[in-house]
Amino acid sequence: MRIAILTTIAFVACLFIAGCVASNFMALGPTTYPPRPDTYPIDIYLPLDSPVIVMQALPNALDVSLAPSSPVIGRIDTNGAPAASWPSVFEDAKQKARMLGGDAIIIRHWGAPLVGFAYGQPMYAKSITMTVIRTHESPAFDPHLAAQPYNHDYSRPDSP
Repeated sequence: MRIAILTTIAFVACLFIAGCVASNFMALGPTTYPPRPDTYPIDIYLPLDSPVIVMQALPNALDVSLAPSSPVIGRIDTNGAPAASWPSVFEDAKQKARMLGGDAIIIRHWGAPLVGFAYGQPMYAKSITMTVIRTHESPAFDPHLAAQPYNHDYSRPDSP
């Protein structure tokens, strides 16, 4: 019995410090967009007062002051375990943005909450709140229009 309990505790501890990334995301607004392909490039806009470790993880990030005034179509809250890398956290967020049909992510808030101690050292998780914007216009998916038959009438009125 003691071995089973110790094994369970060790297993839970490994999961806790492993590099897992979890995200919650949702569409905002009345319009939904079709998902982007998995290889679609997602721009990331980052405030200049971001922590250095976040900036180093995103060497190609753009200054948030350069973000276009585009409609916000979604929100992503991403959390990474202490062993998760910042790049893996952002890759997960990019995938969620693609699923929402977005073109770019604007980082709104970041954090590294204390989640425990290992060998006397603090362990910090990764927490990011982002908004998803759509900068490239393409037709939005409207389920009501998709259900209507397409009119193939190409006739022209008779000219005098």
